[in-house]
Amino acid sequence: MKIFKKIRDGNKRTIILFGVIKIKYRKREQANYISINELKSHIDIEELIEHIAIHSKVAAHHGAVFEKYRNIYNNRDIVICGTGETLQDYKPINNTVNIGINRAFRTKKIKFDYLFVQDLFPEGMDEFIKYRPNQCKKMFAMPSYSRMRKNSSVHSVPLSVINRAKGEYFFMDSRNQFRFAFDPTVEPIGDFDFTAMVALQFALFTNPRRIYLVGMDCTNNFFYGSGSNHDYQKTIWHKFAEFARINFPETEFISVNPVGLKGLFKDLYQKKDEK
Repeated sequence: MKIFKKIRDGNKRTIILFGVIKIKYRKREQANYISINELKSHIDIEELIEHIAIHSKVAAHHGAVFEKYRNIYNNRDIVICGTGETLQDYKPINNTVNIGINRAFRTKKIKFDYLFVQDLFPEGMDEFIKYRPNQCKKMFAMPSYSRMRKNSSVHSVPLSVINRAKGEYFFMDSRNQFRFAFDPTVEPIGDFDFTAMVALQFALFTNPRRIYLVGMDCTNNFFYGSGSNHDYQKTIWHKFAEFARINFPETEFISVNPVGLKGLFKDLYQKKDEK
């Protein structure tokens, strides 16, 4: 079966054309077409099909979800709260839009305007759904199939749960490493396996003046108990900082009581004995 056209470019690279998808590799051309078996030796066919399917869903769905948020918080400040231990030390800043990730809503000191989640909680979603009904918008990111295949503990939130929460859902793609969404109306949200990155890609699209980062500790502990090691997130944070600096230079980032992110952005300490 020969359905993928194969050509050569000026740099002696072979280019496989699959619709609008281009795949380049260095190999001496033997024929005008490439077989399925030869293609499989160079790429993951299942992952490619998934990638195409995600972009089809994005084209049909993301405009309706995200367009209303474009530039909506111009000249406003946003606070994004993670679930690290330092969330307990945070002194709320006035006149901000408050975004929480995962179980950040369990803190009593902040009234969140948005909550983001990207997979099912083992204990269920009732507490999440019941948080400030009709006042807090629930946003559900659909994990990529490739991540769910690699990690059996990751499960997308069922549509029935999203409907109960009166929430909105959207799609993520992990195929292209370190690809953050510049415009989520036409792109999938980059899937980096932690929800802070989802909320950040959304927040940047709203064009705020500042984004305060709270409880983004990159450690083992949550403000409500112990958890797994999140040190791996530091590499992704550095990639994100570069992306934001280049593409959203007018938005200032401020880390509040930082631990793992110390020195990456502007640091703000709310406790006098910290520096």
